[in-house]
Amino acid sequence: MIFVMGGAYQGKTEFVKKKYLANSKSYIIIDIKNINIKDINEKTIIIDNIHNEVKSEEQYKKVKNKVEQLLQLKEKQVIIIGQIMGSGVVPIEEKMRVWRDNVGFMYQYISKNSREVYRLWCGIPQKLK
Repeated sequence: MIFVMGGAYQGKTEFVKKKYLANSKSYIIIDIKNINIKDINEKTIIIDNIHNEVKSEEQYKKVKNKVEQLLQLKEKQVIIIGQIMGSGVVPIEEKMRVWRDNVGFMYQYISKNSREVYRLWCGIPQKLK
């Protein structure tokens, strides 16, 4: 698994396309909520907008389960794109804090289980792992 994170509109998807899909026509870009792993025939699976799907504890558990399933796909290349939230600012509303925390916990889990991790800032990738 490969994890690419960065702020909104920092060039994450473009980076993934140039680095990993330059010569590939067998890929799909999909939100994790819409994925049915058994129905995917493409060699590369790109999960985008994962941060939008972990707003509650229930959603977090569902997404973590799907990520665990994706980790089992040894014959496919899985790339997850995540948007960094908050930049250290703690939201006042509790539900926003839960969402921010869930994103952080999910990104830690994904990073720990990824063979490569990148952070993009202003279109410049930085390899973290």
